[in-house]
Amino acid sequence: MKKKEHKSLLWRILLVLLSFSFSTIVQAQNITVTGSVEDQNGEPLIGVTVAELNTTNGAITDIDGNFSIKCVKGSTLKFSYIGYKDVTKVVTESKLKIVLIEDSQALDEVVVVGYGTQKKGSVTGSVTSVDAKAIEDFPSANLSSALAGRLSGVYITQGTGKPGTSASFSVRAKGTPNNSDPLYVIDGVVRDKMAFDALDASEVANISVLKDGASAAVYGARAANGVVLITTKKGGNAKPTINYTGTVGIDVAAMIPETLSAYEHAVYLNDRAIQGYLNNAIWNPNVEQQDPTTKSSWYTDDELAHFKTTDYSFLDDAWKTPWSTRHAINITGGTEKVRYFIGGSYFYNVGSFDNLKYSKYNFRASIDADVSKNFTVGLNISTDNRKDTKPNWKSDGDRDRMNDLYKGLLLRTKMIIG
Repeated sequence: MKKKEHKSLLWRILLVLLSFSFSTIVQAQNITVTGSVEDQNGEPLIGVTVAELNTTNGAITDIDGNFSIKCVKGSTLKFSYIGYKDVTKVVTESKLKIVLIEDSQALDEVVVVGYGTQKKGSVTGSVTSVDAKAIEDFPSANLSSALAGRLSGVYITQGTGKPGTSASFSVRAKGTPNNSDPLYVIDGVVRDKMAFDALDASEVANISVLKDGASAAVYGARAANGVVLITTKKGGNAKPTINYTGTVGIDVAAMIPETLSAYEHAVYLNDRAIQGYLNNAIWNPNVEQQDPTTKSSWYTDDELAHFKTTDYSFLDDAWKTPWSTRHAINITGGTEKVRYFIGGSYFYNVGSFDNLKYSKYNFRASIDADVSKNFTVGLNISTDNRKDTKPNWKSDGDRDRMNDLYKGLLLRTKMIIG
């Protein structure tokens, strides 16, 4: 019998040692990588994105081009910066020196500037642009949300997760306490933010942002907060081409706060009543008090036993899994004389609660005809239909955030007697 107990004890000690050594090995794989990023001339690059591939882990370089990131040894880091070719590096050491090379192809890209176009390498003003191909498959309700993080010097903030909510859009930073929205120009016509968000990514060919006074001067005082230029798709001298994009996805909450169970809540209320009774006895000894255990608000042992097996969450009952779907189809083509584009899209998003949803239909068509060598006639037709539905919650005051509705469901007691 003693031998068996001795062997059992030895096995337990061995398992503990093995667990400790395995934990030490796993922890040793995570290292802190530091280093610097510079261009081919040895100048430090500020704001270079450093990302660990296939994860959400990342960092950016500081004013001296230095960075620091914790990652798994053997993983791959990707260094990217606008106007430079991406560089990937497998982590084998804790010190890295990265040199980025200018992307000459990116400098040859055409960007829209005022009432014309230029090659990116020839632009002297502060202009940033994004090719619509980078966002045409992105399942977003509006362009503002799809462009987040894709335009340097442009701040795009999503204020709420409500379906269909537009993101705030500001160039560089807010320089006025008044309206700081930039000027929106779609196909040469000045429009507003609502018209900009009505566009579907499948309709857009190019988006450029004029960020400084020199580049935006052609639009005068209206361009004080920057200019967003949108060029929609047109037809070309080619056989008819049909393009279709479709996505379906679900959203998952990053974290839902945990609250007290029904039993924990009842025990807490009883403890608070006892504590209040004792405090009053100390601070007001001459005031007669009723024993809290004799009050109707006191939870008895039978009620506590009931709450151990009965736990109802209003939030869990109201919560629905959000999902969205987007479908876009268009056809382009034409001849040397006549070119056309026809496209339509549909977006539908269901939120986290009943009666919380958003839908949008888009249609756009354009035709350009060369009447003569120097005379072209064009016709553009566009329309959209948006429907926004949300539950009525008086305390939210019809605000899109609906934070009071969520708070009310989250903090409501789980104690149900019945």
